[in-house]
Amino acid sequence: MHSLSKKLFQPDQIKTRMQCLPLEIQRHIYEYDPTFHEQFQKVVVDLRLTGARRIRLPKEWKRLRNDPDFHVIMVRPRNIHVRFQGVLYHLRVPVDYPFEPPRVEKGGKRLPPFEWWSPACSLSTVVRTCALDVDSGCEMPSGTIRML
Repeated sequence: MHSLSKKLFQPDQIKTRMQCLPLEIQRHIYEYDPTFHEQFQKVVVDLRLTGARRIRLPKEWKRLRNDPDFHVIMVRPRNIHVRFQGVLYHLRVPVDYPFEPPRVEKGGKRLPPFEWWSPACSLSTVVRTCALDVDSGCEMPSGTIRML
């Protein structure tokens, strides 16, 4: 009997059972506030985005500046103008970068959005791929992977 009660009332199961109850009962009986978890998730998302903006973007800018193939013309907080193989690329980095892909303009023409985007992609990879896919913009055929 004792082992059965241990199996039935594991801490994660108790938490799940509490979350199934109506909010008023959770607060009254268990003194449990599920809004804390929601607020904590908002803080985690904010920290993740802030870290991406304050840490990752400066590293990306530095990587582009140090790469001899790229000539960085202008860097603003979320706009980057880069010359690669004699062609001017304008990268507009969204607020949710690296979880959302940058928008790319090549010679003043906006290229189609990425279908293959991953948060692990660097801005140099984006520019090199757009330079390879001259005819099709930034779209890669599905199922293909290009190593740069």
